[in-house]
Amino acid sequence: MKRRHSNKRGISQVMSSVILTATVIVIGTSLLYFTHSVGLVLRRDYFEEVYSEITKLKERFIVEHVNYNVTTGELHVWIYNYGNVTINVNVYVYKNGSTIGNNTSLTEIPANSLVEITVPLQSVESSDLLTIEVMSRRNNIVYEKYIVP
Repeated sequence: MKRRHSNKRGISQVMSSVILTATVIVIGTSLLYFTHSVGLVLRRDYFEEVYSEITKLKERFIVEHVNYNVTTGELHVWIYNYGNVTINVNVYVYKNGSTIGNNTSLTEIPANSLVEITVPLQSVESSDLLTIEVMSRRNNIVYEKYIVP
């Protein structure tokens, strides 16, 4: 049998260097774009978290006035937002540690505004001590005590 003579020469060193260099450049560029995109996502998440904390620190509100209407059985709570940001609040009313009423509609209060929130109450008598808790959406809390006349 006669052996066929074929060209069995390998790739030259120059060609192998070019292929290796091209492969390294492609992989390096891919890693660069990947790390850049991950960095952008991390930076955006960090910015949003810091901005949320700054906004939370800018919240300023107080319970300005409280009044109980005996005929309707409703507690009227006036809340003043003296901060620079709009807030959303829920109001909870406690008697002896138990909840007797709430308004969880996340009432919006613009900056530098006074808003009245009405809370229907259950089983309130004269001279009861009520604890009013006003909680913002960002979990800032203001407490107020009120004695029913």
